[in-house]
Amino acid sequence: MFFLQTKQDKKIEQKNANLRKKYDSNDKGYKDKCKARMIVYNSQKLNGICYLCRYRKANCRHHPDYNKPKYIIPLCKSCHTRLHHLIKINKVRKEDKK
Repeated sequence: MFFLQTKQDKKIEQKNANLRKKYDSNDKGYKDKCKARMIVYNSQKLNGICYLCRYRKANCRHHPDYNKPKYIIPLCKSCHTRLHHLIKINKVRKEDKK
């Protein structure tokens, strides 16, 4: 049976190809990130509340160091997004000082 490839199928295929290239080239430690995610998702369930706000349910995991894949911080979506935003700002500030 023959199927026509839609634009959506082409986009997904291109995205998968880009991710495979990124994984194979180990761009910015991408393999380490993937391995860390798999270890955590397979071994730990998220229970409890957010580590930062201590209010909302923790539904995200943050890896401060991908070389220590089992060391994670349980965060809510809002705090996780805010944390990554602050990390990005600090990187820019450090680059500006150089």
